Amino acid sequence: MQARDPDAACSRIATWATRLQNEQQAVLVESAHYVGSQRQTLGTYPGATRRSSTRPAFRHGGTYLITGGMGGIGFALAKHLAGRYQARLVLVGRSAIDAEKRDRLDALRALGGLASYVSADASCPVGMASALSAAEREFGGLHGVIHAAGSKAGVNFLDADPAVFAQVLSAKVAGTRVLSDLLESRNVDFLCFFSSIAAVLGDFGSCDYAVANRFELAFAKYAGRNAMAICWPLWSEGGMNLGADAGTRMYLQLTGQRALSLDEGIALCERLLDERSDGGASHALVMLPHATPAAPIGEG
Repeated sequence: MQARDPDAACSRIATWATRLQNEQQAVLVESAHYVGSQRQTLGTYPGATRRSSTRPAFRHGGTYLITGGMGGIGFALAKHLAGRYQARLVLVGRSAIDAEKRDRLDALRALGGLASYVSADASCPVGMASALSAAEREFGGLHGVIHAAGSKAGVNFLDADPAVFAQVLSAKVAGTRVLSDLLESRNVDFLCFFSSIAAVLGDFGSCDYAVANRFELAFAKYAGRNAMAICWPLWSEGGMNLGADAGTRMYLQLTGQRALSLDEGIALCERLLDERSDGGASHALVMLPHATPAAPIGEG
């Protein structure tokens, strides 16, 4: 075994001590990443979306799997795909199918699509492998996957039980990795992670939700050329909202934003995925200042 050079080790420690001191004393606090002697920082920039694409993300009659597909946002997207593209849809959720879910599947078929439901936990490799196989048996090859599953405990980090913390991370962290691994051998057009603006702005004390969504944001960069993470703000309805309460009003006021409508969100999702299929960015942060149209912001 080769002995380590103590002088070199001391030099590295001194270098990092100096870097940490400089970061702590900096006037502008930034997320910094060092690669050798190079300091990289995380920032945002306006991302003006193009109005047309030479490679639309969604195909007419395409097959799409949506985790969290029976949730407010997932199902709204499913209705859009069924009505506009007559898509073949596989909706995945943790709970068993029931009468309400069957009614929703019928509604998608009435819009012109084909639809089925699979009960599976997004973080379970066996369950998700079964869901993907079921989709391919029924509808043929997959063309795209939307990972919209997630949960939020809403408990302050200092009061949270470790098991609850882990549960919030499960769908966004383990589920993201499971899907990426399972799709590695499949030639899908895209894998889209529905992340949250909490990945960048935080989540008012819960920590778990911010960490889970930050993982999706970072992972999209390494998940392949067709992966994308969209960091959504609060929606006026659907799953990614805090409800019509004081917490929602405070969040919007402190961040200077307004809520995103379902129509705005679905249209923007389509535009961003179109751009991604054209070689666009692997991630986008959507922010909505008061009284302005929905606008994506790139991150780099």
